[in-house]
Amino acid sequence: QISTYAQNLYDAVYLYALGLEKMLADDPTASFREGKKLAGYMMSSTFDALGRKVVVNSEGDRESDYELRSYKGDKFIPIGTYISVSNNMTLSTSGWSFPGNRSLDNPPRTCGDDGYICIDPEHN
Repeated sequence: QISTYAQNLYDAVYLYALGLEKMLADDPTASFREGKKLAGYMMSSTFDALGRKVVVNSEGDRESDYELRSYKGDKFIPIGTYISVSNNMTLSTSGWSFPGNRSLDNPPRTCGDDGYICIDPEHN
């Protein structure tokens, strides 16, 4: 498994090379020392890197993907993923845990849920 640090370094170098390639294609006399100009070519970029899609928006921010995990026993179990490119959130129906070993099918009750009586600390 590749470390997160190595993945991010790879992505940064790849993005730099991609921007440089675009800039030199538009202006063969340009220099890698023209940082502001080069940064403009790095914006709004999409590329595949190490088996995943990398998207940099028009502001230069990376669109990130996320994985939601639940800690069970001695390990983290994936219970959901968010993919920014497709704006898609997928949640698993298993792996969720709540205090008291309650499951997603039987989550903890919340104040006002099914007539559950709430304790209001201001009025007790």
